[in-house]
Amino acid sequence: MNAQDVAWDDFRTVLAVCREGTLSGAARVLGVNHSTVFRRINALEDRLDVRLFERLPEGYARNEGGSRCYEYPPDRRVFYTTDT
Repeated sequence: MNAQDVAWDDFRTVLAVCREGTLSGAARVLGVNHSTVFRRINALEDRLDVRLFERLPEGYARNEGGSRCYEYPPDRRVFYTTDT
């Protein structure tokens, strides 16, 4: 995975899905529609040619690719903030 291929908004989306575990939860935190999160994750996976999440009935679980992407930003607070 080449971090230069990942836009900051992509990191923010991945982090939200990692933390919330669902597209709708990530969408709520990001202030976008769940279909936007779905499209961003799928586009990023296509661009990187790697799966970031396992799709489970109860939500999204990060796999090795998702974990690597999640751990890349040195200060996640820059990309993921919430008022809760």
